[in-house]
Amino acid sequence: MSFNDDEAFPRGGHRQKNDTKKENGFKLRTSDTEKQGKDLFKIHSNVSDALQTKEVKSKKRKRFQEEKKQQQKNRKTQHDKDDKEKVTDITRVEQLSYKLITPGMLVLACISEIYDFELRVSLPGGIVGMVSIGNISQAYTDMLHKLTGGNQEDLEDLKSLKDLFHRGQIVRCKVMGITFSDVGKSSVELSINPVDVNEYIGMVGLKHEMVLESCVASVEDHGYVMDIGVKGIHAFLRSTAAAAFIQEYNAGSSLAIGQHVTCLTQLSDAEKRSTDVIRSISLTADPAKVSKAVFEFTDKVGLHSIVPGTIVEAVIKQVVPTGLSVQFLTYTGVVHRTQLRKVGESTKNYTARQKLKAVVLHIHPTSKLVSLSLNKMAFNQFASVTPSRIFPGILVGDKFMNAPVTQVDKGRGVYLKLTDSVHAFASLSHLSDKAGLSAVTPEFSLGSTHKCRVIGYDVMDRVVMVSMKKSILNQQFLRYEDINVGSIVKCEVSKFRPDGLSVKLSGRINGFVPNIHIADVVLKHPEKKFKKGEQIKCRVLVCEPEKHRLLLSNKRSIVETTLPVICSYADALPQMLTEGVIVHICETSLLVVFCNNVKGLVPRSELNRLNIRYPSRVFSVGQVIKCRILQCNVEEQRLTVSLNCAGDNSFQKKIVKVPENFEIGKLVSVEVLSKTDSGLNVKILSSGDAAFLPKSHLSDYIEMCQLLYDAYVPGNRILDCVYHDNSTLLIVSKKKSHVDATQSGLMMSDFGHVQLGMMGAGTLKQVMSYGVFVEFFNSVTGLVPTRLMADQRVTSPSEPYKVGQSLIAKVTDVDTEKRRFLLSLRMKDVFDDSTAPGLDMLANYWNEYDYIRDAHMNDEGLLGQLTRLSVGDIVVTTVAQVAAHGVVCRVGEEVEGLIIRAHLADKACKEGDVLEAVVLHVDMLNRCIELSASPDLIKHMKHLRDNKYGEIKPDQVLKAEVQLINDNFILVSLKGHAMGRLAFLPARKHLNDIVETSQHTIGQINTIVVKRVIGGRVLVALQLQEKKEGRMQVLLERAASHKTDGSKNLHWAAAEVGQTHDAEIISLRDFQANVVIGDAKGRVFISEVVDKLQDGTCPLQGLQIHDVARVRIIGTHDVKTHVHKHLAITQPYRVKTFFDCSLKPSRVEGEGVLTAAELLGYQNDFKKDQRVQAFVDGYHSNCLWVHVTPTVMGKIHRLNLSEDLEVLRNPTQFFALGRGYNATVLGKNNDKLELTFIGKTELAENDVVNAVITKVTPVDIFLQLPFGFHAKSSLPDISDKYKDCIQKKHHEGEIVKCCVLELNSVNMATVSLRLSRYIYIQHKRHMYVCVRV
Repeated sequence: MSFNDDEAFPRGGHRQKNDTKKENGFKLRTSDTEKQGKDLFKIHSNVSDALQTKEVKSKKRKRFQEEKKQQQKNRKTQHDKDDKEKVTDITRVEQLSYKLITPGMLVLACISEIYDFELRVSLPGGIVGMVSIGNISQAYTDMLHKLTGGNQEDLEDLKSLKDLFHRGQIVRCKVMGITFSDVGKSSVELSINPVDVNEYIGMVGLKHEMVLESCVASVEDHGYVMDIGVKGIHAFLRSTAAAAFIQEYNAGSSLAIGQHVTCLTQLSDAEKRSTDVIRSISLTADPAKVSKAVFEFTDKVGLHSIVPGTIVEAVIKQVVPTGLSVQFLTYTGVVHRTQLRKVGESTKNYTARQKLKAVVLHIHPTSKLVSLSLNKMAFNQFASVTPSRIFPGILVGDKFMNAPVTQVDKGRGVYLKLTDSVHAFASLSHLSDKAGLSAVTPEFSLGSTHKCRVIGYDVMDRVVMVSMKKSILNQQFLRYEDINVGSIVKCEVSKFRPDGLSVKLSGRINGFVPNIHIADVVLKHPEKKFKKGEQIKCRVLVCEPEKHRLLLSNKRSIVETTLPVICSYADALPQMLTEGVIVHICETSLLVVFCNNVKGLVPRSELNRLNIRYPSRVFSVGQVIKCRILQCNVEEQRLTVSLNCAGDNSFQKKIVKVPENFEIGKLVSVEVLSKTDSGLNVKILSSGDAAFLPKSHLSDYIEMCQLLYDAYVPGNRILDCVYHDNSTLLIVSKKKSHVDATQSGLMMSDFGHVQLGMMGAGTLKQVMSYGVFVEFFNSVTGLVPTRLMADQRVTSPSEPYKVGQSLIAKVTDVDTEKRRFLLSLRMKDVFDDSTAPGLDMLANYWNEYDYIRDAHMNDEGLLGQLTRLSVGDIVVTTVAQVAAHGVVCRVGEEVEGLIIRAHLADKACKEGDVLEAVVLHVDMLNRCIELSASPDLIKHMKHLRDNKYGEIKPDQVLKAEVQLINDNFILVSLKGHAMGRLAFLPARKHLNDIVETSQHTIGQINTIVVKRVIGGRVLVALQLQEKKEGRMQVLLERAASHKTDGSKNLHWAAAEVGQTHDAEIISLRDFQANVVIGDAKGRVFISEVVDKLQDGTCPLQGLQIHDVARVRIIGTHDVKTHVHKHLAITQPYRVKTFFDCSLKPSRVEGEGVLTAAELLGYQNDFKKDQRVQAFVDGYHSNCLWVHVTPTVMGKIHRLNLSEDLEVLRNPTQFFALGRGYNATVLGKNNDKLELTFIGKTELAENDVVNAVITKVTPVDIFLQLPFGFHAKSSLPDISDKYKDCIQKKHHEGEIVKCCVLELNSVNMATVSLRLSRYIYIQHKRHMYVCVRV
């Protein structure tokens, strides 16, 4: 059955077959064969029939194509005819308005204001839009995201909006959105991002010499990569093509990322002829070429290829009173009368079919209506279109008495003529104070004159915006420039904000009143005092017109003051009385601010005749105070003021009265009432009197003060406090040292009772370069000079001591006339070698720690998680970061932990590894924990014997291994029967003990004695300290027996230099052992202990107190004994002679008595290349200072310490106090030896040495070499690989290896930092040695 059989039986009845069919909307004839029905399965009988059928089909196809072309031509002709008919129908040209503007519209606009985070843009028709900082360009937005994400790299390329744009700059915008408010105002959101502006162009829309909005995406060596917003297109602006623009319009500065430039596309001849899609394009920013570029017509031009700012050739089709209808390219456009060549020009000056050039102004996205401009300024889009240029001499606020009406637009407003060249426009809303005008009233007819006031500018339409409303004509201010700082203004409350009060001075000027300036007193609910719309009086504090920023004060005392108002530093005259507002309070001063951000400092000495120790308790931020000008430096803008003003006692009402039962040192209990920044407001429980507990007096430990401050809440009771001071405030202290001082007799509270030798507990008050001041009870203060701050030499007082630190000081000198005294903090003056002070301090530390822990036990945050961890807990951690010093791991979700390398047991860790670790310390101040992953320690902790066999009791002697070194304690793991238990060793023996953790190292084994077991914590002491404490009584007994038994005494006059005697060691110092020979005293200096010194050891460590050794007397020295004990006036100098002894076997061994001539003694004459023993004293000024003899010091420059770079980078970690090293003498300088540890003493060519970079320039690096040489390395000798900028790779102070190329005169050298250079030298030397062997 064939397909045509289906026609014989149609469904639903017979259907007549049509003779035509539709294809693509056109009716086509069908062939006769198709009418009869064609059998698709029929096979032609011969080839000729097939060819004949094919020829018929070809003719039909050709006839069909010709008919289709004719129909398309007819349709286009009809379309052009319709367009002409539409042109003739235009009767009015509408100006752009808020009703016509729509999202997606492209508009040519002008920047009127530049703010920190947005641009204010002027559009045609008086419309104002805003461009946010996120709509500048994609590259600029990416840089902002990096900044907000914390990435600080390449931020020097990030410029502010004020650096990228300028007022009057012509830009192309795209309308992103329009918001209409309830009060009838509209806000237009715009974007100048090329991705948005050039969104519709596409790759096929790019043409030769096409004007585009482009933006700098990146800065390259030979030009700039530009963002033109077309996907798949790479645009590049060469430096030569941007040179003219940079020189003429960018002040000669290079373009920056985010900067917008109007560019012209440049296609080569080959690219013009090519039909392929363009992938890259060149641009030019030459102002001459861009301004003259005219868009040419081609067949492929579409409306999407036309953007605002494009210059086209147009022909006028129709002239109407409101504008022109023109034909350009193949499109129809309009020109409003405000965009004609001249301002206020009539359309009668133009005729139909007139040819002219126009600039595309805006394009409607839906109606495709194109508005153009004949404005000459629109043709030169690089020039600044500023109001001062267009409207010279016209300012906002100017009034014109008789301005004639030149044009009337009934639906919008009227045009007026202000001067011969300046026209103005008044909208319907500004014709009268009456609201709801829908059309211009007859009183504003053509030729009528009116009084008006300038309220703004419309630079795109070249008219001034004016108002005829009486309310605006009578307004005091219309712009921020008219407001004077310090003046009184009336304003209206408009809005309440959390940080202050928003007010309005006029319709265009807004101000802000900060919270501290709302009233003289702090208001919790200012909305209850002020009502919206209420009129208030304020004084102008700050006015910044360029930022539209106006700060005001509503304080009655500021507004109604009769004293002079300071608005600049030049206004501040000496001895002038004025009023200011406190904005900042610290313990030593106040900061007072006046108008225009003029700031004055009130030193503590000038606060008041009374000694106000805690200003935060007397003054408050926002308080208005009367002050007197002391001095003012206008150039440096420094102002000093005083509160010592007669008759001003307003702040003294805050001074607390002292209760009757007050007594310095009396124990009291207090209750916390509230908190301030500097301490706690408390109430004495026994009397109910108010008092103050400073934050620094909460603990003897500085780090505990903040933690305790955070732990205390109102209602907490604090027991065992003491009355500390009553000067203007009732001060109490919780320091344990101060509480114990009242019972131990260490309390100094009156200068009249200060005596020589008296000791007292105090607080470090101030650190100076010449010493520190210690404050005792009742503000009694003494000075500790630098020489009496410690047993060792202190070069910088701020390093070992901090303000607020608790100390025990001993009086060494008293000046009753000047009422001052000197103190000593040296351990030998205040410490008796007992272990009790250190254990008491450690016990107090853990008591305070437990209180803090209990206070935060129920917290849900990180601090609460930390408090639920204890020392000795075994936890599972995940490695989060691997660093050089160890690994940072995470316990749970928030707790971070640190495992140092010494506790990893040589484990190779990587991120994500899961480890088992023991908690060593929970650091609540830094919110982290310290852990150990040592397998041995974990094993011992898991197999802890918790029975009677593992019980720890006082006085047990055990071995212990150091696990953790902290500033306040040393954590050790016990051995023997107590294995698996942790104990705490005091890190400080006394409050004055300067912590030296160098005497302990991780993994060190010590013998300890259990002293106390408190709350599950084991407190221990070193057995060596126990021996010293236990034998002190034995020493005293022996001294007494020597005095009673005269036959055993050896008088110092009977001893001779060169003799040998048995001496008993009575004490050990850092650099000497003090000995006694009978009743004669002497010393053994550290250099006289061993003949052969092993580097890094301390010879005195092998000695113990009370040991008896054979010594030889090698000399004597005299000591003045009046120092620190008596005044030089009352008692003259007394000199005692002490023996200098030696323990060296080479000196002691020998028969008979040696004479002084036969003894070498202490050598003071050293020669170059001589080997000596040097003992470390300290490191400062880039030198290691050492003792060679008791009278000879030496120094080793940093570069002469070692050839290891790691040692040179951290010398303080490798050279501990008292350690000895063998050194070589280089020379002598100012009675000090120049030494070296590296062996060689001279510098030679081809030497590979370490050097310190002293200066880095773009082409050279200057270095300091060993042995006093200086060197320079030029660019070819800095690296084997070329580096564009050597400043990024090298920096001042960096230690590098270099090869000496040449030695010049005057200790100058030329060196190379190239790795290949000194590797070659070392290889060459190695080969030379091999050949010699």
